[in-house]
Amino acid sequence: MGMPKKLQIALIVSAGLLPLGPIQAAAPEAPPFKTLVLAGDSITENPTGYAALIELWLLERYGAKAPRVINAGKSSDRVAGVLKRLEADVLAHRPDVVAVCIGVNDVAWWQKEGTPTPPERYRADLEAIVKRLRESGARVLLGTPALLWEKTDGTSPSDTRLEQYCALSREAAQAAGAETVDLRARMVAALKQRNPDQKDKGVLTYDGLHLNFAGNCVVAAELLRKLGFSDADDPDFASAFKRFEARMNEHGAQAVPRARQEAAKP
Repeated sequence: MGMPKKLQIALIVSAGLLPLGPIQAAAPEAPPFKTLVLAGDSITENPTGYAALIELWLLERYGAKAPRVINAGKSSDRVAGVLKRLEADVLAHRPDVVAVCIGVNDVAWWQKEGTPTPPERYRADLEAIVKRLRESGARVLLGTPALLWEKTDGTSPSDTRLEQYCALSREAAQAAGAETVDLRARMVAALKQRNPDQKDKGVLTYDGLHLNFAGNCVVAAELLRKLGFSDADDPDFASAFKRFEARMNEHGAQAVPRARQEAAKP
């Protein structure tokens, strides 16, 4: 049996044997929303992270019809910070859909002098964020904190607290009317397959917290599925993400702006 054509193309492009072509719409239908805002911390803010993968996928699928994707990530932010800047950074864009992926900084695992956000404050602020977004008419996706170290055997010092805050995120989503995106569960499932040696880092993150390309692919795929997208030939969007990795390797933080320009061409 020969190699599938999609895989042949992906391997050739990733190997640099073909130029990276322009972003073109692969589907004529209108997208299900007009504006998506992604709110979070540095993991969201990363210009070559999961937010970029989502936007590149939408641009490839819809071309000039693609919805706007607004990156409202801010390095070191906590839940209280997202709540404080909600009007200016999120609601000002009049989004149809908002994905809030926040929480690891609230656990404050990395600073000896750092203190976690009190659990009751964490949940109350999450509920306030969701309620305000729901009042605006937006659909709200609330992601659980994803990773603090990569072991799955329960020996990482932050595991107990991280699981506590993930539970609070799920409770806040249910109480306030958001849809939970269980990034923690998805990451643990991926690590159980990919990290048999129980490494602290280097599988889905480069430092135990900040996602590498593989980790960003896991988050982007989960959010795309939650947004209602699927590809029977590429259920984890891996072939598409491989193409985008080649674009990012060539253009870095300019990969998405260049793709927007290409999509806008007649």
